[in-house]
Amino acid sequence: MFENTFDRIVTLCVSISILVAVFVPLERLFPARAGQRIFRPAIGTDALFFAGQYLVWSVASITILSAIQRGATAHLTRPALLQLVPTWMLCVLAVILGDLLVYGFHRACHAWEPLWKIHAVHHSSEH
Repeated sequence: MFENTFDRIVTLCVSISILVAVFVPLERLFPARAGQRIFRPAIGTDALFFAGQYLVWSVASITILSAIQRGATAHLTRPALLQLVPTWMLCVLAVILGDLLVYGFHRACHAWEPLWKIHAVHHSSEH
């Protein structure tokens, strides 16, 4: 179990590093608010929200996808239609569908009160 937890922490740190490397320059080039600092008040709240969200949803997603994969592998072969589609195209489709699901979930967090109570932390930062 320790290795699994350690691996998740390492993955979290790598993910944060990649996000910082991508989004800090983008925020500097196209700022939403002029003069906003990277290290601002309440950044700890943002960091804890990110870590909690990342860990909770990663575990939930991996658990659900693993169950689907086990069920699909046990009962299905790749349908003939999908065999005609190149793997790279299936990957692109998976990313697009995944992004749409994340967007839909984010919208649900704004629209449904039980989810909003958790998601509101994401919007609580004044800076």
